[in-house]
Amino acid sequence: MQVPEGQIGANRSPNQPLDDRYPHRQDRWAGLNGVTRLDDFMDVARSLPEFRNHERVFVVENDDADLTAYIAIHSTRPGPAIGGVRYWPYLSPDEALRDALKLSRTMTLKSTVAGLAFGGAKAVIVKSNRPVNEERLFRAFASAIEALHGQFHVGQDVGTSREHLDIMAMETRHVLRLPAGDEDQTSMTALGVREGIKAALTHRFGTADFGGRTIAVQGLGKVGFTLCRMIAAEQPTDQTSKRTRLLVADIDREKVSRAVNELNAEPVDPAIIAYAPSDVFAPCALGGVIDDDTAFSIDAAIIAGSANDPLAEPRFAGVLNARGILYAPDYVINAGGMIAAAKQLADRTGNGYDAHCKVVEIGMRLKDIFEQSRARSVSPTIIAEELALERLTGITNIMRP
Repeated sequence: MQVPEGQIGANRSPNQPLDDRYPHRQDRWAGLNGVTRLDDFMDVARSLPEFRNHERVFVVENDDADLTAYIAIHSTRPGPAIGGVRYWPYLSPDEALRDALKLSRTMTLKSTVAGLAFGGAKAVIVKSNRPVNEERLFRAFASAIEALHGQFHVGQDVGTSREHLDIMAMETRHVLRLPAGDEDQTSMTALGVREGIKAALTHRFGTADFGGRTIAVQGLGKVGFTLCRMIAAEQPTDQTSKRTRLLVADIDREKVSRAVNELNAEPVDPAIIAYAPSDVFAPCALGGVIDDDTAFSIDAAIIAGSANDPLAEPRFAGVLNARGILYAPDYVINAGGMIAAAKQLADRTGNGYDAHCKVVEIGMRLKDIFEQSRARSVSPTIIAEELALERLTGITNIMRP
């Protein structure tokens, strides 16, 4: 894909107007990891349906490091943008860019609804099918983050680890890492999802008790397995109470075996777990699981999990609502990891908070969203987006001279 030629951008003050912070640019610089290029990609991004008033979009390339990545900055109106770096074997550049655009907007919604003073962004690195030097790759990418002068602070996401963040920190100051000894992003994300599921159970059945419920968890990655462990720990201790039935599915059979052996879970074929009768279906893998097929045939009372963008298209929120299925908006229920990771940045900017308490508040936030959804007979997603828009509008009005 061709990128229009542009002028090299100077270091601009964050107090300048938003549209002037990132001049049309095509930057190149040489380092130990080869020549890295940070090119404006707005013209291409605007042609895609996932483009939703994004502020800036870039492509990052370094031939020596075998690096191709996309950075989508959706909004910096509430404050500096935060978001993860996804490292994934995308099938095409188009797929990677569209993922970055979609996920970056979700990050703005997630941060705003959580009440944080940050905007949203996302970066995706296309994982090569060839062996690569990952230290060179991530250092080259991080140099591009540093060149954005603090407008985007990056954290962990699918495919990236604490080790990858440590490598990036060699090149940029703008990496969100939890201090040693703090609750990690995995446990905090799972905690928020558990609290969200409890809020959904209470709304639908009148009680947050897991006893007697069937919970189907799709995806046993770090968050999915931790969530399963938390659910298993909620099992009633007395013999007279009904037990929780935990259904699990993952393409990795070893993870499934571990859940069966350690948590007394029941294995289900990944291809059919969305159709298994359950009280709660918790998608905890990649997004898009609620599509033209599953939206009309899923057999669950509640959908609440950690996956980003589980709805393949926004219209499926209405389909679920019409079928009487309670859907917990993903950017509300899975915000725990972001809340934990952003705390250090919040502390530095004078907006500090207790991360654990703020994650537990996810349940109360969803309770309010569910109640408004019922009162107005609309999808919880509509309520959540209105809440985000209301807060963003308020921030914009405050920023106007």
